Amino acid sequence: MKIMYVGPSDAVDCVGRVWKRNEPQDIEPAVAGRAPAKRVAAAMAELQQAIADRDHTRAAELREELVGLDFGEGLLAQDVWAPAPRSKKEDDQ
Repeated sequence: MKIMYVGPSDAVDCVGRVWKRNEPQDIEPAVAGRAPAKRVAAAMAELQQAIADRDHTRAAELREELVGLDFGEGLLAQDVWAPAPRSKKEDDQ
C-alpha cells in the first residue's frame, strides 16, 4: 500500500525511514491502517462548538454519536498521513 506524509514538516522519521512531505512510499497495510470515518472530523468540531456554547444536550448527543464511529487505525488514523494518489497504470491492473 502506498501512503504519504502530508503534515507541516518538510520530512519526518517514522517506522524506521524518512518520509518527505507528499512523497508516496510503499508500506505494509497493517502499518498504514485505515483512515477514520469521514463524519469523525465534523462531529468532533461540532462537539467542540457545543461545549463552547454550553449546549449540554447537543454535546451529549455528539458524544453518543462519536462512540459509534470508526476512528481508524495505524498511520492513516492521523491527519498528517494520506493514501497516495493511484496512477492510471495501478487502476488498470
